[in-house]
Amino acid sequence: MKSFTRFYGGVSIPDPDAEAYLLAAGITDNAVKAATNTLVKTLKAADVWDDLESAHPLLADKTNQLTYTEDYSNAAWIKAAVTVASVTQDTPVGTSTCYNVIPTATTDWHYLRRILPLTMYSDGYYTISVYAKANGYDWLRFVVEDGVGNFARAWFNVNTGVVGTYGTSAYNMNLTNVSITPASNGFYRISFAYQYGGRPLILWTSPSSADAQSGTWLGDGTSGVLVIGHQLEFSTTPTTYEPVTASLMAPQMMYNLKNPLDTDAAHRIVWNSTAGGFTKLGYTTNPTIDNWGNIKLVPATSLLQDDAHLSIASSVDYGLTAQWIDFGLFDSSGVASSFHVTPGFGTQGMRCRVNSSVPTTLQFNSTTVGHFMANRVNSTQIELYVNGALVDTETAASTGLSSLSMYVGGINENGVTTVKTQRRLTFLTTGKGLTVTKALYLKNAITTFNNSIGR
Repeated sequence: MKSFTRFYGGVSIPDPDAEAYLLAAGITDNAVKAATNTLVKTLKAADVWDDLESAHPLLADKTNQLTYTEDYSNAAWIKAAVTVASVTQDTPVGTSTCYNVIPTATTDWHYLRRILPLTMYSDGYYTISVYAKANGYDWLRFVVEDGVGNFARAWFNVNTGVVGTYGTSAYNMNLTNVSITPASNGFYRISFAYQYGGRPLILWTSPSSADAQSGTWLGDGTSGVLVIGHQLEFSTTPTTYEPVTASLMAPQMMYNLKNPLDTDAAHRIVWNSTAGGFTKLGYTTNPTIDNWGNIKLVPATSLLQDDAHLSIASSVDYGLTAQWIDFGLFDSSGVASSFHVTPGFGTQGMRCRVNSSVPTTLQFNSTTVGHFMANRVNSTQIELYVNGALVDTETAASTGLSSLSMYVGGINENGVTTVKTQRRLTFLTTGKGLTVTKALYLKNAITTFNNSIGR
């Protein structure tokens, strides 16, 4: 492999292709920028760069996983026996308004409720935080729960700056770093970190008239608590607040590293839904919210029939019954037009098709974590690579490429998305067929890149 590092005055020179991608995607995190430059230089030094038609690192560097963090009138914030009113008030986040959450004059559960992104679980600790100020009621309760009785919760006195009662349910839930910190203009930033092996789906933000107040109670219809700036992040402590007025992760993740300006109008991902699935750790497909993406790449016009590859990297196996990772398409009018890689095909192994005339299930594979590649370098055989190693070769004649566009997080079957699953993906590539050596270089470059940015 060729050496790739160039220096000028002792400083490494940024790669122009990497910099074009980072600028288009709006990536500002210095560690991610450095890793991206190293990745592109490595691929060029290994003579793999020119073999790629598309490369999607699925990058995002936004911290806050919530949206509408300064607009509690939005429908994303579900109101239960509370009214929400904008109030003129200078806040710690730099706005001149915040929101007064007022329990109604009824005996009821009173709360703001937020459905959390479905990717925010099973990976360690997450921290939830908000700025709050007493405005008639002194106490605010935070709860994250899964809807079936498992929770972490804490009460905070946002008048005196005292942490009240806190704890978790008995099952598989951890709670740490329960904190309240003074901020400007009489606000406090309250937070806690939680870890749960299951799936916390719901955040409750509830004004309370007393510590440890739970269940139904009677509000007075006028007293409340001022709130602004919710943040949910992959961390054990709250970091600097990041305002999010709409989904920011998905737009960052749509860019193609090979052609970030999208001059061929073919490879920028169009997401079917941005309701979750997008974090700094990667893109998680989810059939519940149907958030697959169309990368707009048409094999018949972008790839070569006897010289093509498709690869996908996954960082988390969520242990569901159907072990799928999906990237590709399937033209049901002719199996010859199939082009996809689906690691962990049920319990049978990996299904790997590259313009094959016969549906082919290749090497058995019990995990969906790692790097997987379907590859064709001639007209008679297709190959399967798992983590850079050639694990199977099958005889299958090439018979053409499809005119369907390719999907990630599902299979495009004549315009209908099928076989949708839940996996975290971290990289996608398409391009020419790769040699054994180049396949290993590609896998190693992607693995080093992902490891260097902590995913």
